[in-house]
Amino acid sequence: MVQKRYLSVLIFYFRLSILLIAAVRVLMIALNFTLRMIILYSAIIYIGKLPLRLKCAFLTFRRLLIMFMSLFLIPILLMQFCRISLLIPAPIFSVMTPVKLIGNRSNIIPMPLIPMAPV
Repeated sequence: MVQKRYLSVLIFYFRLSILLIAAVRVLMIALNFTLRMIILYSAIIYIGKLPLRLKCAFLTFRRLLIMFMSLFLIPILLMQFCRISLLIPAPIFSVMTPVKLIGNRSNIIPMPLIPMAPV
């Protein structure tokens, strides 16, 4: 009887730790993404105060940057949230970490392309 109670308490703390790890992951990804956006927008505001010739050069660079972000950053973010929703015990990844998908459509498991140390 005592062993059963001990086991249920152990399972409860294990589930709680998994939820805490997932919450920390969500916060890390959101913070990382927010910092990147703040840096990008502050650079865009700084570019707005430059002379016209430099502004034209930077505006084409900004278009390329937005195109890069829409092509690469958004799918990587979606894969990260897919990883969190599956609650796979894995290292906390940066937003820009390359990820490959393994499995069929019903069971997609994101796996890191770069080996990292476990948390």
